[in-house]
Amino acid sequence: MTCKTFLIIIILVMLAGCTKKTTEPENSAPYVPDNPVPSNGAIDQGVDVNLIWTSGDPDGDPVRYDIYFGTSSPPPVVSNNQFDKIYAPGILDFNTQYYWKIVAKDNQDHTTEGNIWSFTTGQTPPKPPNLSIVADVEGDGVTISWDQIDIVDGYEVIIPDGDTISLNYDEPSYMDDFPLSTGTYTVYSVYETQLSDPATISSEPYASDSDIIISTGTSGEGSAYGWDPQTGIGTTYSLDGIYKSVIDFYLYSDSLTFDFYSADEPPYNGDKTTDMLNMGTFNFFTAPPAGYNSKEPVFSENYYAMRVQGDYYAKVYIVSTDSVSATFNYEFQTIMSLRIF
Repeated sequence: MTCKTFLIIIILVMLAGCTKKTTEPENSAPYVPDNPVPSNGAIDQGVDVNLIWTSGDPDGDPVRYDIYFGTSSPPPVVSNNQFDKIYAPGILDFNTQYYWKIVAKDNQDHTTEGNIWSFTTGQTPPKPPNLSIVADVEGDGVTISWDQIDIVDGYEVIIPDGDTISLNYDEPSYMDDFPLSTGTYTVYSVYETQLSDPATISSEPYASDSDIIISTGTSGEGSAYGWDPQTGIGTTYSLDGIYKSVIDFYLYSDSLTFDFYSADEPPYNGDKTTDMLNMGTFNFFTAPPAGYNSKEPVFSENYYAMRVQGDYYAKVYIVSTDSVSATFNYEFQTIMSLRIF
């Protein structure tokens, strides 16, 4: 090899080394924010809704988000540079359309802007849930209660006599100590001037829709009467066989008096301890708390207060009597311990 040839080879090798380059991968922008919750165009959304989305970065770079939110389109920015993919806008207005958008930014100064999404909140405040009614301690009034709703201003309760009671949002109950009548209680939740759909519950007793006749007899003959304390619905029984253990009372033949059995079979599990008190011709509104007897004489056109299982009360009216039968109708208070009718 000549010196000239060797020199040419050296030059070519040097040139090759000078032109060799290392290519670094180009950094990518974050993914486009997607999968909005609420979904785009959603309706009847809660006023305490959270905004959620998906995003990220193909290079694994940390991503921050700017949130745009409001009632106009395009919406204004309300938060910058947060890392969480969830945003709580606070309590919103009912029956309002909202717009929102997410802008994703990585630490390489790349930015990806999402689409503008929208949703609409529900038209009315939420209805008071799980409405219940119980007798007060004395049995001559009731307490209405429901689950508290934190996103409303308060509640309105309309009682059976028509009066309206206003309560704060953290007062999810109302005690009607001495009701003037039984009937339906209506409860609304209130937000500003808007009312929810009504929630209703009643204190009215179950009333028989026809007269009932029971005949006189001893423990093995005649007929008797009993009812289900949970529903107030009653049944006339024969005094034969198993019915002797499920009746509330029967007409005792010797003196035409009401007499009573205790029960230990369904639907009256346990001791009913049924007793009655003759109220005369007085059509009472509140049954007495005490003074009941295991036997009472039967008189036409008299009212009788009856206590069943110690927790339920009835008003029995004697339509007529003769030497072998009594005809009556009744109201039965299906709310445990409530004595009003």
